[in-house]
Amino acid sequence: MSNISIKGDLREGIKMVVNPSLSWDEIKNLIIDEIKNKEKFFKGVNIYIDFQGREIDNTEWEELQKQIYENYGIMLNKDLPKIRIPSSNIAKIIIGPIRSGKLVSSKENLLIIGDVNSGAEIICNKSVFVLGKIRGSIWAGYENNDKAIIFALGLEPEKIQIGSYIFDLPKARHRKAGYFLYIEDGKFKIDTY
Repeated sequence: MSNISIKGDLREGIKMVVNPSLSWDEIKNLIIDEIKNKEKFFKGVNIYIDFQGREIDNTEWEELQKQIYENYGIMLNKDLPKIRIPSSNIAKIIIGPIRSGKLVSSKENLLIIGDVNSGAEIICNKSVFVLGKIRGSIWAGYENNDKAIIFALGLEPEKIQIGSYIFDLPKARHRKAGYFLYIEDGKFKIDTY
């Protein structure tokens, strides 16, 4: 096996598969060298690193992410999110924040360009994409559609639900930018971007 291989396409993102038997320093140097040598090719592309089951120390991983972002403007993720992008491109679009006390419902996918404020409620039969922060309540996959997803740039919700699954969000506020929430194997999953 090669120590590093590249798969994927520019639209969905690039996946780098690394040899899990290498030391962390060897893996880190391979990733840095690959990005440095192909910087123009990778510019503006999502890069997902597949460690093939190897456990990676979070502190070392975050240092590598920071180094790559500061030097090359490229964001690394640990692996491809296991989400299913809706096959239908039909979406109801709302521009502006959803204010407290407002209820928004949709039978189609829903794109909100703005925040969902505390006290606001979203109920959607399909997936919900929030280009802002969720502070209110969102129920995606309203009619038991556990294939629905929720995407948000910020996450401080009162309640999050997909199909019949309610997400128990830890009390700590998240500080990353970009969250995919979905159901996999009967469990709520969250991937950060």
